[in-house]
Amino acid sequence: MKRNFFNTRLMFFVLAGLIVFTLSWARSTHSVETLVAISSVGETHGTYTACCKYKNCNKNPSQDSTCHQSCYSACTYTTTTTDTLSGPTGVSATAASSSKITVSWSSVNNATGYFVYRGTSSSSLSKKAAVTTTSYSDTGLTASATYYYCVYAYSSSDTSAKSTTVSATTSSAAPGTPSGVTATTVSSSSIKVAWTTVSGATGYYVYRGISSASFSQKANVTTNLYTDTGLSANTTYYYGIASYNSSGTSDTSTFVNSKTNTTGTLPSKNSFISATYNGDRIIEAYLPNGRLAASTRILSTVTAKSEAVSGLCLRAGVYHLVIRDAATGNKLAFERGLIVK
Repeated sequence: MKRNFFNTRLMFFVLAGLIVFTLSWARSTHSVETLVAISSVGETHGTYTACCKYKNCNKNPSQDSTCHQSCYSACTYTTTTTDTLSGPTGVSATAASSSKITVSWSSVNNATGYFVYRGTSSSSLSKKAAVTTTSYSDTGLTASATYYYCVYAYSSSDTSAKSTTVSATTSSAAPGTPSGVTATTVSSSSIKVAWTTVSGATGYYVYRGISSASFSQKANVTTNLYTDTGLSANTTYYYGIASYNSSGTSDTSTFVNSKTNTTGTLPSKNSFISATYNGDRIIEAYLPNGRLAASTRILSTVTAKSEAVSGLCLRAGVYHLVIRDAATGNKLAFERGLIVK
């Protein structure tokens, strides 16, 4: 007995990794025995035409793509998924610094690579990279910003469903490298180091060495000034500064240097300008607060203190005087409490 079929739907499920599709037949006065000439497993999503053979049909013609033979009728099937690769699992995103996030996941069987998608929201992701490993380091990111990631597995013939979306927030930025670093000799055993305050820094590392290539940390301070004491006389020291906060440490600044004074005793006022100093000299006059008021060059022929001081053109007041070798800058002598009327 013949049975009528009208809009009959038959669901076919093929296990793990193969097609799952729906078959739909047009109205027919014949029972359907089997589906023939169906497209191969692994098709992309879409609707396809196949041929349906009628029951009790003894003919066995070769069917063509439109199923014109009398024992066949056109039918359609629609794929609902064609994923032969499973979506990546175990996806995680970890902030490595203020500009880097590392994304990792578990390996997917039969995958030849992975697409990494990134965005600044979970609903707006775009392809960032294609990799063959199970991790990806995303660099050049903005500090204190949240980024979202998902991963797809792919092979030569297929792409998986996407993974779970994960996110991570980069850390705040480390402070900038200190600038304006200076080193000023205070005495034969101390040097003062100063620099420009760095925004966002909570402290500074002071590095010292006898060369810019050989140094070590000398101090950890919270201000932009440090006086280094207990130094050797007539010795050059190099200094570099790095700022830091809870997010990290900056690069070390350009190194600067200064040479401690030569050890000596305070000469008497009458011998302050001495003929025993060969060569030209520099005379400097400082105010009591340490600010340089004036300086001038003294020729080697000058031996009178009054002549040397007159070249400074000082106003009335109290000054401290320093004599330096014009060639080396080394301190030769000094006098405190010079009164100019």
